[in-house]
Amino acid sequence: MQLNKTMTDAKTSGNQFEFSKAHTELTSFYKKHKINPLKCFLVPMVQMPIFLSFFMALRKMAELPVPSMEVGGALWFNNLTAADPFYVLPIASTLTMLAVLEVRRSSLSPRPPVRSGLRSEGIGAWVRFSTLGVGRGRRSERAEFV
Repeated sequence: MQLNKTMTDAKTSGNQFEFSKAHTELTSFYKKHKINPLKCFLVPMVQMPIFLSFFMALRKMAELPVPSMEVGGALWFNNLTAADPFYVLPIASTLTMLAVLEVRRSSLSPRPPVRSGLRSEGIGAWVRFSTLGVGRGRRSERAEFV
């Protein structure tokens, strides 16, 4: 879109007048065509409570004595209630998130590499930190792995 290019050019050159003019034109374009940029967040906001309830339910199931979870594993984990000592799931989710970010970043228009690189590395660090406890399972039992 030409307005976005004009805004980007004005921002990188430091021309505040051109930037505000392009921003005003973009806002009027959105109003004319009844576009709301925040509508893209509607579906994830509806899905978030469902995802969180499933996540919490599965976490609580790992703490309860569910016999089928103690013998129904696969690959290197036979007991789904035991902790993953290899941290395969957090590492896999971090690498997957970074791959998605890199593919998305490469498909967008060129931007300053330092800014976008730091942003994706920060998100990757956050994903790595937030998923460290995902494979921990029940705390009271010792894991039996193949």
